[in-house]
This record gives sequence, C-alpha cells and structure tokens, in this order.
Amino acid sequence: MALLAFSENFRQPVTEDLTAIWMNSLQSLSIDAIKMGTRKCLTECEFFPTLSVFIEKSKRDMTRPSTWDEAPKLEYKKKYIKMPADVKQAVAKLMREAAKLKGKSNFVPFRKVYGTENGLNFEMTQDAEGRDHVEYKNRPPTPPKFMNGY
Repeated sequence: MALLAFSENFRQPVTEDLTAIWMNSLQSLSIDAIKMGTRKCLTECEFFPTLSVFIEKSKRDMTRPSTWDEAPKLEYKKKYIKMPADVKQAVAKLMREAAKLKGKSNFVPFRKVYGTENGLNFEMTQDAEGRDHVEYKNRPPTPPKFMNGY
C-alpha cells in the first residue's frame, strides 16, 4: 500500500521488481512502523523515497505521548506586517470623506478609477445601479469577423 501511495503522490511507476525488493527489505518492520514511515514520507519527502530514507522515517519518533500534556505543543507567534504608507494615506482619506458624509446620507460617491493593466490603459466607472463598467483606451482594433464565425 505504501508503494501505491508513493506512486500516486510522486507520479512514478512501481514495477514488480521494486515491489519485491521493498517487501523483502521491510519484513523486519511492524505494520505500525510501515504506516508511520508511509505517512512521514508522504508529508516530508519531495521525491520518491529510497528504502533507507523510508526505514529511517519509520523508526523515528515511534513513541506516542500517553496524555495530551506530554504531547508537543505548537507555539503560535503573531507576525505583524506593516501597511504600506500609500495605502494608509488612501484609507485615511477615504475615512475623512466618509466622516464628512456621515450625517448627509449612507451613499459614498463612486469616483472614476484610471489605471493600466497588461499594457492597456483603462477607466472604470459605476452606473446608478452599482454596476461597474471598464473602458479600455488604447485597445488594439478587433479583427473583422468572417462569415460563418470563422
């Protein structure tokens, strides 16, 4: 079963000769050790494991903790990422404009957005119903359509 799992995971064919070699080499291991080795190889190896790698992974850390207190704990660390200055300024400007409109209505006006994507300049607007519209300014002309869709 381990070889079938490796074959699927690492996209490498398993021959009868390879299966016979693995069967003979793993006779001294218990079923639990083979399961552990398979699990570890599937999660830790980048390539199809050799027999020596498999045996080493199957014998390593075989003892399981008897209680939850003995189990290793993950240490969570929060990693803060600073917001770029231009994004901070844009959010602050938006919040100031929203504060001005707070008493007037719940509507925040949509502004035109200009930009470039894949070498094409565009202008994005919004209609009264909230639908977005994008107009490309320097789009190359579309080829003429031929008869019958060809």
